[in-house]
Amino acid sequence: MGFKEIQDLLNSNTGVLNLTLFFATLFIGWITGFFKQLIKRPKFKIRVIQKMSFGSEFTTGEKHQPEGQGIYDVNKLAFAIYLEITNVGSKPSSLGKIEVGYLKREIKEWHHRFYRKRVYVKESNVLDPFRINAGEQAILIPFLRQHDTILNLENSCFIDVGKSILGVAYFEQPPTWGNHVPDLDDNNKTLVKIKLNDAFENTYSTKFNLPMITLLEAKRFNPSFGLTEIVINESAKKDPNKQKDKNEEFKTY
Repeated sequence: MGFKEIQDLLNSNTGVLNLTLFFATLFIGWITGFFKQLIKRPKFKIRVIQKMSFGSEFTTGEKHQPEGQGIYDVNKLAFAIYLEITNVGSKPSSLGKIEVGYLKREIKEWHHRFYRKRVYVKESNVLDPFRINAGEQAILIPFLRQHDTILNLENSCFIDVGKSILGVAYFEQPPTWGNHVPDLDDNNKTLVKIKLNDAFENTYSTKFNLPMITLLEAKRFNPSFGLTEIVINESAKKDPNKQKDKNEEFKTY
């Protein structure tokens, strides 16, 4: 078939060719949009604001004696971490669970060198808002998720594309004994890992050095710091139906 015959064939089938190209364009556009939807996903970026980020460990004054072992002080541990979480992905999502993990203090040297166990503490509620006192006035710090009755904020956990949420996340560990406390460096800081999920179970994390302060210093920012578990236990003691076995109050990890 020569050039002339091919030209005549194309001229006689221009309508069919145009229609074919039209449907091919629609099909390619549909496929492209379909795959774009498939690859759309949220992506959270975590920023830690150091000004209101700290932890505190303290003894409760109680003692615990495991069967066949010695007598140990009962410890409490709590963290307040000021976070900004930004959705830099291509799909909106709600914020899922948040945990903070610390490296526990190892007594044995070979454990310290070769085996570092990270203990995770789940997010909790705290009874009072966090604040920075400035003379006779105070700067109130919003919660990340907890309902704020002072600022009257309903703190939505939904993060649209290009948007962020900001606030303090609070974590409180149940009573423990022994070496279930953070390992500290020479500057009284501990290496912690914030781990959180979105609504689609994607996981994000970041590590940073968190200053550990005394309970007295922590209460300057929040008078109820470290007291959530204690208040809950006191409430349970008043209600016989909610009392727990004494041994269940202590975490051994």
